[in-house]
Amino acid sequence: MPSWKLPVATRSYWHGVDLNAQPLPDAAAAEPSAAWQGQWAAVSRADFNPPAAPACGPGCTVHTEAFHDSLILLRKRTELPARFIQLWQPERTDEVLRWLVQQQSTLSPTPSPIPVADQAHPPIPPTRQNAELLRVYVNLISRYKASLGGNPDIATNPYMKHYIPFCLHSPLLAQIAIYTSACFLNDTCPDIVDNTTAMTRKGAAIYMLKTHLRTTGSTTDEAIAGVTQLILNEWHWGDRGELEAHFGGLKEMVRSRGGLSSLGLGGLLSKLVIVTDITIAFFFEIEPYLQGGPEFEFREAAPQLPFRASPNAPLVSPLVPNDARAGPVKPHEAAAQILEDMRFLIGLVLALPEDDPSPKDLQKVQTTSRWIHDRISELPATHTPVTQQHGDAEVLPGPTSATATTRPCTFPVPSHPRRRSPGQYSPQDLYAPGPWSWPQGSGSSAHASGPFPGGGGGGGGGTEHHPSHDAQPCSPRASDGGNDDSTATTPDIIYQAVRQSALIYSRAIMLRRPLGDAAVCGGEDFVRLWTTVWRCPLRAWGAVLGVFAWVLLCITPASRGTPHERFVKGMLEVALVQTALESWDVADRAMAGALRLTRWLARGGRGETDG
Repeated sequence: MPSWKLPVATRSYWHGVDLNAQPLPDAAAAEPSAAWQGQWAAVSRADFNPPAAPACGPGCTVHTEAFHDSLILLRKRTELPARFIQLWQPERTDEVLRWLVQQQSTLSPTPSPIPVADQAHPPIPPTRQNAELLRVYVNLISRYKASLGGNPDIATNPYMKHYIPFCLHSPLLAQIAIYTSACFLNDTCPDIVDNTTAMTRKGAAIYMLKTHLRTTGSTTDEAIAGVTQLILNEWHWGDRGELEAHFGGLKEMVRSRGGLSSLGLGGLLSKLVIVTDITIAFFFEIEPYLQGGPEFEFREAAPQLPFRASPNAPLVSPLVPNDARAGPVKPHEAAAQILEDMRFLIGLVLALPEDDPSPKDLQKVQTTSRWIHDRISELPATHTPVTQQHGDAEVLPGPTSATATTRPCTFPVPSHPRRRSPGQYSPQDLYAPGPWSWPQGSGSSAHASGPFPGGGGGGGGGTEHHPSHDAQPCSPRASDGGNDDSTATTPDIIYQAVRQSALIYSRAIMLRRPLGDAAVCGGEDFVRLWTTVWRCPLRAWGAVLGVFAWVLLCITPASRGTPHERFVKGMLEVALVQTALESWDVADRAMAGALRLTRWLARGGRGETDG
């Protein structure tokens, strides 16, 4: 088998960039960059220009309300990183810079006739650019990957407690983290990070990975973690050909290491590799890349006990009934019944023989799916809302309707909200009302120190400033009357999302077509469910994490080729990573069930083998 080589970026990766130009070495930025500091400072509310939306004005009668809502969602996503950067404390960057200087003095190579593994890479240069990008990676990207509400317990969350320090102490992984942040900001805030900067960061990361493979080897945890992150970056912002090339390399690396069970970090790295592979397979509706032998099987050494209800989903056996969930959010009885119906229907599909299901069994599945689809179709689109007191809810401006009127949208918030000054922006308006910022000063001891050692933290410690999410409630505005969901409660919104998802799943099974087929999930189905999901706070979805992943799974294939594609990709990855962190046993069975279902749908329900 020919040895794997890192692919070179194609022109489709960075539009408008001269790929023949030599990447700027990171050392060139070793001195403080006034241009970069000015670039950060230039970003303000007045200067920020979100991506242009489709030509659609207040009087538009062509597009539906769900379509208009989706445009608002896109705009809020692109605004979030810039607001995050605007409101943080500059002195925290100075702390990260001091930590980078300390790392440089510790890791700088010393003359030695014997190669030392830790000296394979020079430390990350202590520049403000590097410090800012590391802060984005640790305080924004990683926190939402570790916790839906963006507020993980650093003392107990495996991703923040083990994986992030592992990355920060590795010059290779820190460089890849910087590259990841550059890609993310180039996508959402091109005024902050342009194409050239992002391409330069990619070049630096790949150069360092090549050096690591040549000097240290391809079977280290660092190398495997680095290639896994490169795969995610290619999936989000790159080229499928390069993604597949990286997967080929990762497959060789895992096999040479002795299998997934041989990876380090107590099984955490194995879980992240598997979730990455399966998430991408779900998106493309294909088979996972890492399969074909016992080396790609993984079993957790010490399964988590006791069983946690939140990751449970209709894709696994009924370990606990859906109406008996632990946690602050309990679905309506109607939503619980829909989930049980879908568990039964999906269970029928998963019980079919993969090789040659009988016509009788297939007919039973089709008849049952049609009956369930018709029954759910007759259920009301919304459940009777429960009146909430304004003291227990945050009223936010709702999406604009086709007649350009604004309807309020209420979400429950903590009973003792922190206040923000009038007019202050809050990115949590997008993620309302999950805990976007964490305790300040005398807050929880779990957040007293961040992942950056040797300093105040810079990585999200207790004094890191983040946009406060608990705004003073906006004044409720009168609705147009009629069928208004402005007083919808969180359980009602979950009911709406569960009902819409069940219709998509049952329709796919009834028609025996893939979830990405337009006859199963059309454009309007997609935007309606996607915007419904975001009317429920992420903190509430975290209490029913398995249901959240199940909902996202049915619309992810339909997002391909839409402006929402990267957003949906990111949320599916987050949901599956957190499900794996909560309970690997449940996550493993849920992902296996979902793969089996998508495989059956892709084969037309006949069980035939791939071409």
